[in-house]
Amino acid sequence: FYQDEFGENPIHSASNFSQLTCKTLPRKKFFYQVSGEGKYIFKVVALSEKYDIIHFLIQYLVENCLEHAPIERITDLCIDFLFICKKPIPAKESMMYVLSYLLNVVRKSDIKLDISIDRLDPFYREMVRLKDSEEKLSRGFSSYLQSLIHFIASVYMFMLKDAHSMRLPDTDDEAMNMAIEIVSTMKESAGETKEENVENAETPSEILEQANEESNAERLAILEQIMSNPDPNMRSAIALSLGIDLSETESPSPPASTRRAIRARRRRKKSKAPKKIIPLKSIDKLDHAWFEELLDVSQTFEILSGTIIDSYHIHLLEDTMNHAWKSNKRVKNDNIILFTGVPIVNSDQAEELKLFLVSMFNDYANVIYKSSYLPIDKDTEKTKPWIVVEFLNSKKIPQALEKISEYNYQLPSNLDADKEEVYLTGNRVEDPESIEMIEYFTNILCEDGNFRPSAISILNEIFSFYSTTNDTQGIITKECMKQFKIHSGESEVDSENMVDYLFENYDTRNETIEEEDFLGLTIDGFINIYKGQIDDNIFSIWNDLYIFGYNTYLEKSNFTDFESAMKELMDMYDMNNTKKYYEQICKYAENVCSGSGDIPSPLYLEPYHLDEVGEDNYMALEYTLLSQISIPLMRLLFQALKLFNSKIINILQYIDLGSSGLMAKYFNEFKSIIFHSVKMEYMYNVLAETSYEGTQPTISIDRLFAASKKLEESDCTKEYILNNTIFGSSFKQLKIVDPKLLRQKKPLGAEPHVSFIINFKGEDVEGLSGPYRQFFTDISSELRETLPLFIPCPNAQYFIGNNRDKYVISPSKNSHFDLELYNYVGILMGIAIRTSTSMAISFPSFFWKQLVGTSLTLSDLQEMDHQLFSMIQFLSKENDPDTIDSLGLTFEIYLSDNTTMSLLPGGKEIDVTFENKDQFKKLLIKARLMESKIQIKAIREGLCQIIPKNILQLLTWKDLESRVCGSSGIDIRLLKRHTEYNGVLPSAPHIGYFWSVLESFNDEQAKRFLRFATGLETLPSEEDFRRTHTRMLIKPYIGNSDHDRTFPRADTCFFNIMIPEYSSPEILRERLLFAIYTDADSMNADVIEREESVDIYL
Repeated sequence: FYQDEFGENPIHSASNFSQLTCKTLPRKKFFYQVSGEGKYIFKVVALSEKYDIIHFLIQYLVENCLEHAPIERITDLCIDFLFICKKPIPAKESMMYVLSYLLNVVRKSDIKLDISIDRLDPFYREMVRLKDSEEKLSRGFSSYLQSLIHFIASVYMFMLKDAHSMRLPDTDDEAMNMAIEIVSTMKESAGETKEENVENAETPSEILEQANEESNAERLAILEQIMSNPDPNMRSAIALSLGIDLSETESPSPPASTRRAIRARRRRKKSKAPKKIIPLKSIDKLDHAWFEELLDVSQTFEILSGTIIDSYHIHLLEDTMNHAWKSNKRVKNDNIILFTGVPIVNSDQAEELKLFLVSMFNDYANVIYKSSYLPIDKDTEKTKPWIVVEFLNSKKIPQALEKISEYNYQLPSNLDADKEEVYLTGNRVEDPESIEMIEYFTNILCEDGNFRPSAISILNEIFSFYSTTNDTQGIITKECMKQFKIHSGESEVDSENMVDYLFENYDTRNETIEEEDFLGLTIDGFINIYKGQIDDNIFSIWNDLYIFGYNTYLEKSNFTDFESAMKELMDMYDMNNTKKYYEQICKYAENVCSGSGDIPSPLYLEPYHLDEVGEDNYMALEYTLLSQISIPLMRLLFQALKLFNSKIINILQYIDLGSSGLMAKYFNEFKSIIFHSVKMEYMYNVLAETSYEGTQPTISIDRLFAASKKLEESDCTKEYILNNTIFGSSFKQLKIVDPKLLRQKKPLGAEPHVSFIINFKGEDVEGLSGPYRQFFTDISSELRETLPLFIPCPNAQYFIGNNRDKYVISPSKNSHFDLELYNYVGILMGIAIRTSTSMAISFPSFFWKQLVGTSLTLSDLQEMDHQLFSMIQFLSKENDPDTIDSLGLTFEIYLSDNTTMSLLPGGKEIDVTFENKDQFKKLLIKARLMESKIQIKAIREGLCQIIPKNILQLLTWKDLESRVCGSSGIDIRLLKRHTEYNGVLPSAPHIGYFWSVLESFNDEQAKRFLRFATGLETLPSEEDFRRTHTRMLIKPYIGNSDHDRTFPRADTCFFNIMIPEYSSPEILRERLLFAIYTDADSMNADVIEREESVDIYL
């Protein structure tokens, strides 16, 4: 920057314009000007948190200062520095990120960058060598290698953009336009050359000779361009249009004078245009698949951003969506199961029986209800002894079939069946042409021997696709008819005889067309063909439906052709809400998975598992954008998102998410469309790599003493916290422990994963996991009820708005001791994540977003302080000065804990008026958004002692909340899916009573039961149940034979529960509630089946 142009402080003035908060340059500058006339000294250092300044400088440089500082010169100097630095120092990493950003800015602009890419081959080889060597160490990749990978990927992205701009024509029209452009360019260039040579020539003969040489050179250049096209037919067409005889290409090499002219012209052209990019490796033949996958993800990120910049990005969009469209055309039916041994009931009870059976199947694996089919015999008006169902997850089917076949199930008493018990045998459909499957598929298509209206509509669409008029009024020509595959009886009609066969058997005359040559198959004849196939070959109809994008339920799941898909897709991109569409699809798919419990990730979902979100559907309230697009488009977008996420799993390890690189920025910007399971898989891999294997620390907690002190009145001083609370006692003991000892390695199998061992004084406890879980429950209770670190949010204080159960940081708690305690809260959160336990305290998005680095908005303020949000809205809309004056506001405000803060010096004495209300509103919003900044920093620092900081960059605030706090509610279906039985049948009556009672519990009762059984108040997530092999085990009750007078027992440490065989659900409910409210907090119940133990009974 030049002082005479920008003043004494150019960074400050420019940053004000760009909304950056930068008052002074960092002491270690990236570069600075020493004197005028374009002389620069470059000083490269390791940059930590100052990349925003560098990015701003580069952006500003590219947009405004290239006339003073040529971009090629700056780029060359940066590359020179990379060669000078022989060692992988932090400054070299910084420079590679800076260069990557520079290349990206130039790539997205119209600037031509003349850069010798071939100089960078050593870095490509270094990247490959380091990657192979570090991979063998199995300790994760170094930050230097990650910066190198990012840099080389940016170079390739730059190359790919340039390669696309120089690509060969795809169509005849493109080739013709390119040839015409080449000729006009050559003629213009030849004219300029002639004028230049005339000025320098000494004699007329020299002028004539030079002109002839240039003419020959131009002609050969055109021939070279034509012959570069690989298609001989296209070469001939272009040459013919230009009046060129291609036989000239076989003539001997041109004379020396012409060759000299060609070389001279190339030299002049080289001086006028940017140099051609010399690839590091062939773009089409990369040696390493992992790097090619990294480039694919980089390109997809740009597509998902929704910004279609130019033809290059449209080309990327087409390639990506074409892959998704083709993969979406695959339809699987291996989830369809045929169960035999089904009881027979009257037809009026068929639906009730089907509901019972599907509900029973759902206990083991989720069933798609709309695809279930229980047949009815029309002669007897009774159901048949079989049922066809479709399961959601094919991987769960073997286990589900095994469990279903193990037990006899008691039918509901209201069903009048031929047998009281159900014993089913289920098998995959190995023979699709079995009698049962033919009846199943025929029932979907037909009713009373005729096509259903939905099937007729589909056949009309198929006919219109082949019709001469693209509707049902035209005909299908003889040429198209030859491609048909039709069965007549048990044999297929020969293709050579197809036309004669159709003319003989079906309606092939359109009366509106009289000419014989235009005879063909009409819509009536077309439908009659399909009617004939119902009996002869029902599956040929299904194949046609699949080809046209329909699924088993006759839903349009995919586009018939890719052109239709791209048209609708580009219309969506024009709406500028592309990212929001993907976010809603991601959320929808995640909800389908969590609702099913069978599918661990949307990666295992098929597009047809996503149902339509119609405008009149209740889901339209949650997925507003999805209700506005068609099912095929929604499922196509999901398939693209699914393919994208499948690649992310493999390349996350190569990205330093804490860096300022473009890929890190993309991951941070688009983390809301990365599947939760993908992020969790990466997170737990990183946690495993950064874990410590050694002896856990041991701490002693006197819960009985803390409980007695809790009843006393206290001001919660430092001494009280340290001496009389579980939180303070554990803080004193763990603050002197090396944090790496708290990053304990996860044991193999189902062994409990704990960061430290808990010793509860005066309590008879066995096992590790029970006391450990109870400790976090007790800590959470103290944070909510005893300690002053967190307070109910303003909405809870004033009984207004949502989220009245949420807690926020107390802004006034900012002493050194307070910040130490907040730091310890962060450490406990990190431990909860590592060991898959949970803390039962609820915070609003305002809290979590700051921990993961997501910007806060007014909606976050509304979620915790609705009153403040309403006042801000009122100030924004109110235009009456008298009304503003009457509010009596000053520039002193109240924070969440009702302490005051002055927005300006002497703010209490400054009234808010109509003239300064905008300033007040701006300062108010900033103050409230930043009110707990230092406490959040302390919590984040504690969290990052246990969890690598890079992981937080990948998580959304909801991801972090679910990892720390577990599920928000008690999902009984989730608990039931992860319950095992030892010595008791799941079909036993008292087990049925138990689950029905649990389902009737309110939230408080369900939490009490969970504390009674596990010591926690929240359930693990579906993912944590699987990852930690957690399960609830129901065991037979051993003790008094009069079970109605006894109470349930629990081994909290082992998540075991013993349910007496109660005679009714009412008795079970009464005994269970008494047990969970009487002794839910005590660990003394964990005396495991000792013979001398005495049962409590009435």
